[in-house]
Amino acid sequence: PDPEHGGFGLAAMRARMHALGGTLAIESAPGRGTALAAQLPLTPRPETEPEAHP
Repeated sequence: PDPEHGGFGLAAMRARMHALGGTLAIESAPGRGTALAAQLPLTPRPETEPEAHP
């Protein structure tokens, strides 16, 4: 994506997180920096069939 068209910005990051079922929180204060917190849901591993024992 082209950064000039929003491909790498915070709005795009938030949209990607939302598309994956997560959230993106941004905290910023002048002279204090910026903090990003990304959260994604864990998906359970698919159950596998037990191995057959001869």
